[in-house]
Amino acid sequence: METSKKHFFSDMSVMLGRSMRHIFRSMDTIFTVCITPIAMMLLFVYVFGGAIETGTDNYVNFLLPGILLIACQRGGLRGLPPLLG
Repeated sequence: METSKKHFFSDMSVMLGRSMRHIFRSMDTIFTVCITPIAMMLLFVYVFGGAIETGTDNYVNFLLPGILLIACQRGGLRGLPPLLG
C-alpha cells in the first residue's frame, strides 16, 4: 500500500504522457475534440442564429455553455472503451 502512494504521481505522469501521445497520433480524436465544437459553433451562430428567438439576450450566451459541455462529454467518452473491455 505504501509503494502505491509513493509512486502515484510518477505513474500518473507516465499514463498522462501515453494518453497524450495516443491522442495526437489519432486524427479522429483531433477532429472530435477540436474541430467539431468549432463547426457546431459556426453552424448554430451563422446558419441557425436568426431562427431561434431568445428575447433580448444574446444567443451565443446560451449556445457556448452547451457546446462546451458537449465537447467535454465527447472527450470523456473517448477514454471509456478501453476501460470497459
